[in-house]
Amino acid sequence: GDGSSDNQAFHIVGNQLKLNAPADFETKDSYSVRVEGVAPDGQKVAKAVTISVVDALDAKAPVSGEGTEAAPYSISSLANLLWLSQNDTEFSKHFVLSADIDASATATIDGGKGFLPIGTSSKPFRGFFDGGGHTITGLTINRPDSSYVGLFGYVDGTIGGSGKIQNLTLKDCNIIGDATVGGLVAKLYSGTF
Repeated sequence: GDGSSDNQAFHIVGNQLKLNAPADFETKDSYSVRVEGVAPDGQKVAKAVTISVVDALDAKAPVSGEGTEAAPYSISSLANLLWLSQNDTEFSKHFVLSADIDASATATIDGGKGFLPIGTSSKPFRGFFDGGGHTITGLTINRPDSSYVGLFGYVDGTIGGSGKIQNLTLKDCNIIGDATVGGLVAKLYSGTF
């Protein structure tokens, strides 16, 4: 029927619709399927749906904000948080967390090493990060041979008076490092949180 062009890519197990093979995020970002079932009253029910697929572990720049005090970058997903950790040229900018983030997928990043801390001793975070009262849950950092291990590895506010992190909660995180380890901030050279 209508909307069933990708049904062959899926199978049903109990009440779950599962892909037959891993999704290729680069070549196909949505699937059209038609699901049929029986309602409690015995009537046949059919619904065509489009399933959008995204790779949560692809770092993506925020779609809003300019990194300024007046227009901070809006971090709204794990992909945005990964982007921040991988772009040290942005470490002196302004950010606001605009949604709670489930970071449990970080357990599989980099061969199990997890999330790359934001800021190092040679390239510290000198920006402003407002968590907006949101929570990051399930963050994993497993770097037993590294120092300055935390969501923010090294924060230094001596240049420009920034280096500020506020209004942020971490929950159910697993953070392992060698020396100078913390949940939210591992090393605060100068700044506030």
